[in-house]
Amino acid sequence: KEEFKIFLRSRRNKLKQAKEEDEAVEEGENHPLTVWPPSEGGCSDYLWYVFTLPLVLVLACTVPDVRREGCSKSLYLITFILSIVWIAVFAYIMVYCTKVVGIFTGISVDLLALTLLAWGTSVPDLLTSILVTLQNRGDMAVSSSIGSNIFDVTVGLPVPMLLRIVVSGCPYPVGADGI
Repeated sequence: KEEFKIFLRSRRNKLKQAKEEDEAVEEGENHPLTVWPPSEGGCSDYLWYVFTLPLVLVLACTVPDVRREGCSKSLYLITFILSIVWIAVFAYIMVYCTKVVGIFTGISVDLLALTLLAWGTSVPDLLTSILVTLQNRGDMAVSSSIGSNIFDVTVGLPVPMLLRIVVSGCPYPVGADGI
């Protein structure tokens, strides 16, 4: 009986310590987005800053950062909707660039869409799953990998088709002629 009490006490202490470590990691990494250059770091940090500055500026000016103090905290729904809008814009640009590459190289656009675009949308999911797993949150990695696919099928495919049907007033043609 005493051994079991000792085991429970040690288990509680380990869980409490793990929770405190998780909270310390979350507090340390969750800073609002800034458009200022890095104050510390080497040449690679500064080059990354210059490379990503146009994208960061556009997103910082159009999407409220809910990590900031003040009224931004209550704008989480608008932030989510604007994030989805930006994902749609980036997806359109990616598909357009793939189409241009297909025309330029003579490779079938359907084949490029099936390979390059599928690869380009799966790699970020893989990287986020790896990063979350390295933070000892394997359940979150599994949820992310399943949830992103469910989101793609339930929102990513039907919403653009529905918008096209509403805007054009005619049915959306789905074909597989070139595949």
